Amino acid sequence: MRGQWVIFWILVVLVATFAAANWATLLRPGTADLFFWGDYVFPTRLVGLLAILAVGAIFALVASWQVNQAKAEAARYLRHLEELRSALERQEQRTQQLLERLDNLATGLTSALPVRGEEPRL
Repeated sequence: MRGQWVIFWILVVLVATFAAANWATLLRPGTADLFFWGDYVFPTRLVGLLAILAVGAIFALVASWQVNQAKAEAARYLRHLEELRSALERQEQRTQQLLERLDNLATGLTSALPVRGEEPRL
């Protein structure tokens, strides 16, 4: 997020440098052709500089919004990954319990088998 604002502030410095270099003519009126609205006289250089700053600010805001969206999506994925990990741990515990039960059952069955020369125990 810091990178977008660095670009914006570089743009501000460039605009300020241009404004300082052209201070004498910055407020001089110019004619702008606004298509079907007609020609208007206003400080066109100043308006141009402000438009450049506005575009830079919009760029910085959109970029920071995108960074925030990406962070929120990463947090969602992280929560989902954590849920999957806990589900896997629960599944491993159930599997371990089943293996222990099978081992106990197998031990019980083998101990119930008769040894040579003995009667079966039930």
